[in-house]
Amino acid sequence: MKVDAHALYKTEYYPIFAVLFAFVAISNVISILYYIFNLYVTIRVKHYKNNIKILHQAIYATCPFSSAYIIIDNVCGIFEKREELRLLPPSYFMFRAFIKSPPLFALTAIMLERLCATYYVKDYEKNQRPIIPFLIIIFLIILSFIASTVFTSVGMVLYFGVCHFSFIFVCYIVSVITYRTNRRYYYNNRVDQHSYSLGERYQISENLRLYMFFSHYLFVMAVFPIICTLTIVLDSFNSNFLLREIYQIIFDLSFTLLCFLAPYLTYKMSEAWQNELHRIYVKIGLRKPNKIQSVRYSSRKLKGTFGEDINVEMN
Repeated sequence: MKVDAHALYKTEYYPIFAVLFAFVAISNVISILYYIFNLYVTIRVKHYKNNIKILHQAIYATCPFSSAYIIIDNVCGIFEKREELRLLPPSYFMFRAFIKSPPLFALTAIMLERLCATYYVKDYEKNQRPIIPFLIIIFLIILSFIASTVFTSVGMVLYFGVCHFSFIFVCYIVSVITYRTNRRYYYNNRVDQHSYSLGERYQISENLRLYMFFSHYLFVMAVFPIICTLTIVLDSFNSNFLLREIYQIIFDLSFTLLCFLAPYLTYKMSEAWQNELHRIYVKIGLRKPNKIQSVRYSSRKLKGTFGEDINVEMN
């Protein structure tokens, strides 16, 4: 999104925009710190052991870089350094668009992984098939490269917007169908006493658990990317510099909220992650010790036959 380098500073609205630029920049500094904290807890509880967690970590890893670009853009907006920013090589802007693209397609990645989990329900719990997240990540890289090319070519932005909205619609429909399929599996097992194995029942329950959470997750993974794409499309067809500044701020804020809320909702589903977070809060005095939480945390570690530690992951 390109805005006029000097027009804003000549208007009476500049102080208002400067405050907004500062707010966006500070929010993204907090977003980077939030990522570092989440990464620390993630490593502690090893929240990267199955396919959906691998995809989440791969997409989330791009967020601090995106936040850094947003901080640079808004700091330049505050100190009237946009002209100097424009002197940077085209590769800078291409990579900036590329690194911001994966979160916009996160819903597509999650949908594909859950589709595989439903298709391979018989042994997905035991045989994760590492090729699945690898191929999905490659697909995301291709989509991000296409998106970065489109974002730097104004004439193609509308086509990208239509394609992106279609992607989200298709992902939603497929996710609803997948949820109903897993619900039917679950119903067959509970009512008709279908002979599903223990691994199949676990995977069906896991799929249902994720999709029951889907209504909250959908709002973040679909609505905010739609807002981001919509602002890019509107910006490409508008010549009013004040409106373009507003579109830029809406995009930055929507993207920042996406980087906050998507990880929050993901980690909210992990009991091991929540237990570790509670333990950290107790350690620094933000929460009082809870016997139930302490038992849950201690139950994650068992002793084997020869006294070795066995880590039991509680998702």
